[in-house]
Amino acid sequence: MARALAEYRQSDVGTTRGGVVSAAGIVHATTITAVWLALRGDPPKRGRARAFFRGGDNPLAISLNDARGCWFDYPGGIGGGVLDLIQRVRGS
Repeated sequence: MARALAEYRQSDVGTTRGGVVSAAGIVHATTITAVWLALRGDPPKRGRARAFFRGGDNPLAISLNDARGCWFDYPGGIGGGVLDLIQRVRGS
């Protein structure tokens, strides 16, 4: 899987525990768009994308905001940060 979801080494981002960065380290080392693409989402257009993980066909259903580090699924009425996006897409 892409770097956003892989184990980060100490040389990649700050303080680690046993060579692996905490969830907070991952959140600060990447963008919502990078995580979206790592999860195999379509490249967003003007910050909007299709909800591929639930079979959606509306290209404006998901809003991705790198400046704020958040996303929102309009039809689903749910959003959040990097870790919330990973959980939503992977069904955890």
